[in-house]
Amino acid sequence: MGKRHSYPGGRIDNIYGNGESWNSGIFNISGGQINLNGWNEYESVCRGNSIFNISGGEVWGLHGRDNMVINVSGGRIDDFIDIANNSILNVSVGEYINLNGFMNGQIHIAGGQYDNIFLTDQSLLQLRNGVVGALNVSGNGYAILEGGIVNELVLKQR
Repeated sequence: MGKRHSYPGGRIDNIYGNGESWNSGIFNISGGQINLNGWNEYESVCRGNSIFNISGGEVWGLHGRDNMVINVSGGRIDDFIDIANNSILNVSVGEYINLNGFMNGQIHIAGGQYDNIFLTDQSLLQLRNGVVGALNVSGNGYAILEGGIVNELVLKQR
């Protein structure tokens, strides 16, 4: 297993991924303001079998790629959140701008507020609770709505 990283607070403008921290790292974020973008998406730490546990704080540039698992129990996540390449996002509470599921990404939501959720390319959304402004489903995206509120549902063919 990769290196463990804990961020209890403060402000971190960029976390760059490389080597052991880039692949198979475990990141525990409990507070502060953290920008995960790096120089570009390929240098972001948010790739390569990593596990992110976010319980608070404000996070920018969270992209689940290449078999990542992201567990969110609080905080605010800005920017587009891409969940792709067999990555999984589990959310129980929080506030989000945009979620983007594609290429077999899985999004499981038990609560929270979301401006937009986009599903395509055999991605899956399971909504148990929470409020979604607009849910956009196209190109073999799947949405299982067990509860919660969806204000606008947009279905498109490819």
